[in-house]
Amino acid sequence: VASFIATLGALSITGVTSKIEPPTRVNSADLPLGFPRFPTDGSQIAAFNGAIGLRGISCDYVILITPIPLSNLGSNYSLAISAMDNLHVSLVAEMAANLQIDSWSSQMVIEVLGDVSFWAIRTQITASE
Repeated sequence: VASFIATLGALSITGVTSKIEPPTRVNSADLPLGFPRFPTDGSQIAAFNGAIGLRGISCDYVILITPIPLSNLGSNYSLAISAMDNLHVSLVAEMAANLQIDSWSSQMVIEVLGDVSFWAIRTQITASE
């Protein structure tokens, strides 16, 4: 799990500042800001003899776009779509180079960090080892 999270935290996404762990506060100069959070880990029994199959790991990757009180829906929507496209390009490149990514799914959401609500993209990324 640690190497998976470290790789996600080091993603190079055009137009997005990346951090290896969720921030405790956000500087507006760092937005859009991406980081991994909430990993899950598990394995399934693959045979009747109790053999373990591939290890499955998933993690939410969040990109904070801008605080809601300071924002304009039209420009933030465009920025979110652009960030979503750039994340897709980065995940395809990372999948080819390092990670055994099985799937990912992104959606635009509202994320709360401290007492600030942000327009954000949340992507669930699933991989196998």
